[in-house]
Amino acid sequence: LIQDDATSREVIREILVRAGAEVSVAATGEEGIAFAERKPFDLILQDLHLPGIDGFETSRAIRRLRGGAHVPIIALSASPMRNSLERCLAAGINDFLVAPVEAETLLNTARLWIGGEATAPPMSQRFNAVTYTGQIQKPSPALSTPILGAELQAERALKRLGGDQALYLKLLSRFARSHEHTAREVRRSIEQGDMESAILAVHTLASAAGNIGATWLHEVARLAEITFRDANRAHFAAQMTDLELAESRTNRAIEGILAAQVTGDCPTLEPQGGNIDEVLNHLRVAIEEHD
Repeated sequence: LIQDDATSREVIREILVRAGAEVSVAATGEEGIAFAERKPFDLILQDLHLPGIDGFETSRAIRRLRGGAHVPIIALSASPMRNSLERCLAAGINDFLVAPVEAETLLNTARLWIGGEATAPPMSQRFNAVTYTGQIQKPSPALSTPILGAELQAERALKRLGGDQALYLKLLSRFARSHEHTAREVRRSIEQGDMESAILAVHTLASAAGNIGATWLHEVARLAEITFRDANRAHFAAQMTDLELAESRTNRAIEGILAAQVTGDCPTLEPQGGNIDEVLNHLRVAIEEHD
């Protein structure tokens, strides 16, 4: 598994380990290539957008290794671009999944390729299903306090983790530490003309946000990446405003959940059979009442 974002890396690894897989993890393309040089793998999962050597070059390098010509490589990306399909095929990538990926989809795809039963169509079909623009659903900016359910949809994230609440809370805490000021860093990179760093930062943010159920922030960051890659400067200011608002309110929602856990006032989060909206509403009321 080659993935630079720690949150996304842990979610994907957890899904695979729970299914009985042995998983080696790398944070960069260089590390992934080094792993592939040392031992054979049944399958390689990798993000397309990595710091340093990107996923396309990483795949080409693995294909050149002894024994690397036939290992299945599946690409992961939170925001695929219009030309990603052609670039994947040219780099020797076998299949593609849009992140955040559901556990069932990830495992079915992995089993298909490891079993040697896969054919070429799946990747093109996945790309045909991808939309690159669209309306982003977000809370009204007139709200003075965040409605937690709008920023953080925990139910799907918990289901992806097999209902492991402790791991989910750990991921929330890690996300809050890692992405407290990502929007500020993105703005600074744009002002300095470093669009490569800005694009990588919003891509990583989109991936991490999707994996913790921060759907609004995931979509805003995904659209920001598309806007920045298209160099559509007329929309940069509005995109940054949306990104800063979504990041701020998502982190406030996370702080509320973590604070409630510390005080012991947080109801149990149920991935199945429970009503997550009721849980989040309880948290919102408690926070508003300073309880």
